[in-house]
Amino acid sequence: MTKKQDVLGVRKLTNFVILGALGLLLVFPVKAEKIRFFHNSPPLEGNLRGGLLEFLNSVSYEGQIKAAIYQFSDPIIVERLLSLNKNKKIQLQMVTDRDYHRYPEAYATIHQLYTEKLEEKDLTEEYVLFYFDKALFHPDLVKDILLERGLNVSKVVLKNARTTVLEKTKEWTASQKFHITKSYHLEYLKAFYELKKAGVQIVADVGLPLSHNKYFIVDKKRVWVGSYNITERCAKKNANQAVWVEDEKVAEFFIHDFNQMFFEKKFQKNKKRVSDEFPRVIDLGGGERIEIYFSPQDDIEWRLAELLDSAKKSIFFNTYVFTHESMGNLLINKFLGEEKLPMKFRKRVEENTDRKKIDFHLTESFKTPVYGVYNNLSLDDSHFLKLREYQLPVKICAYEGEHHNKLMVIDGDTQAGYVITGSYNFSDSSVDNDEVLIVIYSPEIARKYQSYVKENYRNAHPQYGDEEGYPAWGRLSRIPLAITEIMYNPKLKTIEKRSPQDIGEFVEVYNYGEEAQDLTGIKICTLQQDKPSLNERRCDELTTPLAEPLLAPHEFAIIIDRDLFDMKGAYADYYKEITKNASLVLTTHEGRVSLGDGLKNNVHVYLMHRDTYTVLDKYLGSQQTKPGQSVERIKKPVWGGDEIHFDLKEWRLNPQSSHSAGHPSWQ
Repeated sequence: MTKKQDVLGVRKLTNFVILGALGLLLVFPVKAEKIRFFHNSPPLEGNLRGGLLEFLNSVSYEGQIKAAIYQFSDPIIVERLLSLNKNKKIQLQMVTDRDYHRYPEAYATIHQLYTEKLEEKDLTEEYVLFYFDKALFHPDLVKDILLERGLNVSKVVLKNARTTVLEKTKEWTASQKFHITKSYHLEYLKAFYELKKAGVQIVADVGLPLSHNKYFIVDKKRVWVGSYNITERCAKKNANQAVWVEDEKVAEFFIHDFNQMFFEKKFQKNKKRVSDEFPRVIDLGGGERIEIYFSPQDDIEWRLAELLDSAKKSIFFNTYVFTHESMGNLLINKFLGEEKLPMKFRKRVEENTDRKKIDFHLTESFKTPVYGVYNNLSLDDSHFLKLREYQLPVKICAYEGEHHNKLMVIDGDTQAGYVITGSYNFSDSSVDNDEVLIVIYSPEIARKYQSYVKENYRNAHPQYGDEEGYPAWGRLSRIPLAITEIMYNPKLKTIEKRSPQDIGEFVEVYNYGEEAQDLTGIKICTLQQDKPSLNERRCDELTTPLAEPLLAPHEFAIIIDRDLFDMKGAYADYYKEITKNASLVLTTHEGRVSLGDGLKNNVHVYLMHRDTYTVLDKYLGSQQTKPGQSVERIKKPVWGGDEIHFDLKEWRLNPQSSHSAGHPSWQ
């Protein structure tokens, strides 16, 4: 066979394989993915923002995007919408809430502040107040815009302007005062300002309660919906999730809800139901279904009770706000397998009547495991402590951002599992807002969500390090840092009228793990012994003036007072002595004059996670030390990943008055 014949033969075979594959696709078409799941899990950003960008990019040329969004400020999403508006010539329509979208005068004011020719001599009190009178611009907002331009309003001008604003608003209601645009609202104003310049029409709800939705509709055939506000914080620091649903019938219901707000300017109780069906179920094919509800038209509260009642194997919840008493009672009753606590949920007894609270009862009595993660916001108003009282293994989120999910996963490890998500918080007030709640029946999606909520559960922590009653699979490997020495009572001479007892205090920390640990955001805290709650502790975030905050395995860091670092020339010998064997020197932020509330004889010392809730290590012993004497750990920390304990037998008074970080030998 010639080379040419060989090539032709391969080509024919390739063509045959391709045609055959195409034939198989025609006979056995590949199932289109109807539901896609996106999320973030702090501190990792995840694929949430990227998923939304992909969703928006799916719009056709001269297509349509409808958006009902509560908070909207992410500059990356703004840029993408502006690009699509220009290059694909799309029609973009938006609905938002009055709390974040201001009145037309505000955008004219922003334009003037950004474009007006100004010198700093022009920035008088009258200039700043002119914008307050004209468009309810708070002086701090004017200041922030001018700072972006490189101009600076004097502190005296700002102080006087703020005083005038305070005087003018004394008689205002709380609601009126709230709607003065504060400086932290600039990010939202800028986002809407850019869209308005491009000709995007935006409708804002100017009534009460809230227009709290978080959904997009593209080309009347696909929907994005979840807990995700379109902000950088929600994309990066807050726990959120959303789904992309590809179905025209689903989109039709969302369009019906959206159009009432956008075209008819009807919000909350003025809207009509999108259909009379209840439950409202859309069959997606392939064994997948979705229920869709909008508040306040639909009886979401009652439907939620029915859905939770139907749980057989497990309930996982992730909440931003959970203050609904009966819903908390329902979870307790499901966990106990009996109706120990009363339950009342609102529903309409007759069409076109107000909702009434009606007694709700469990249909079956059997114990159902319940696991939940609470946000630390409004924790005192939630049912966290009540659920803990009944031994439910609920936790608190443990990262810098908020646990912003509004999510429940029912029987997620089973073929009958389903997911409840949307913008609806589990609170009494949500039932009156513009909200959406969806229920997803899909074994595949339920498994993905179950994995997500379990990971969130592992990465959350019980209240203040209490592990009792929590499942082993739900425990997180802790950051392997331990307190190994504490100086309560330094022996130093007074210099420059500073207190040496404060300046000379230190805490030594040891990395007992096998990897370098980033100490960014780790906190040192103190709590007086007579205080019953860790809520009353005083904490300082640690910083490293001289190096990157990385502590190598089996190395020591020393935490010193900020004044000692600043005055180390005056205390050079002492500074050198206590830091000579430390691989890392940490101190408190500038402006703090002691560690925590000061290492006094009546305080306990805590090393805290970045979340300020989770205890990494603690010293709870007596501190009756002589001047120049520290307390030190004599046993090398070798705890397991999820273990933490305090044993006074592992500590002793240092027999020497000379101290330095590092222990050459452990007993």
